[in-house]
Amino acid sequence: MVLLPYNRPDLLEETFNQHGDQLAAAILEPVYYNAGCVLPTEDFLATLFCLTREHGVLLIFDEVLSAFRMAPGGAQEFLGVTPDLCTLGKAVGGGFPLSVFGGKAHIMERLMPTGDCQHSGTYNGHPVPVAAGLAAVSAYREPGFYDHINAVADRLYQGLTEVFERHGVAARVQGLGARFGIYFGVSGKVRNYRDTVKHHREKMLSFIAAAISKGVYFHDYGGAACHHGFCAAMSLADADEALNRLDDAVRQLS
Repeated sequence: MVLLPYNRPDLLEETFNQHGDQLAAAILEPVYYNAGCVLPTEDFLATLFCLTREHGVLLIFDEVLSAFRMAPGGAQEFLGVTPDLCTLGKAVGGGFPLSVFGGKAHIMERLMPTGDCQHSGTYNGHPVPVAAGLAAVSAYREPGFYDHINAVADRLYQGLTEVFERHGVAARVQGLGARFGIYFGVSGKVRNYRDTVKHHREKMLSFIAAAISKGVYFHDYGGAACHHGFCAAMSLADADEALNRLDDAVRQLS
């Protein structure tokens, strides 16, 4: 196993040149939401795609967090890169517990009963979560669904940035679709995990406590940079209400 930092195409080339004939797969989040919200650069994605094709290495996208957040086809549709395999979770169930993996036909055909690779699971294919998933995917394809998501995102992320600036709190907001990250004490663009460790955990904990005191919930991993988000039920009025409350919360931090 070789671990590489995000958005470093030079290290991708170095690693594939050294280990390419021993690698089975390259696995990554196509949008790095586990570190808040880090988008891949065009050069990084293009290099990764070319190197996996050149060396016969499977490209696997972990879309548990990114699927359906910005497009009905997830990050792979948004970025224009189709992996060999991908995993889906969370939003795919429309509120019900459901996870999915899939990929290109010549790979999936290797699974039993048609192929020689065993796959089974106690909770596979329960009809209620599957029905919920089908309903959710249908909703994501409705006209205007992502117009609404993007309108709320624009209002919320720009509004958060303005709240921090108004009260002199150093924080960077990065978001795509319905999921975003906040990095306290960071001014420049966050491009990989090493950038996220510059984030001030104590400031995040203070912010989360202040936000909760005003009735606005934020996800928390002990103050670490992480993903936050909203759902399609959130309206522009809800976003404005949240921002008004957060203005009071951030005032406590300044």
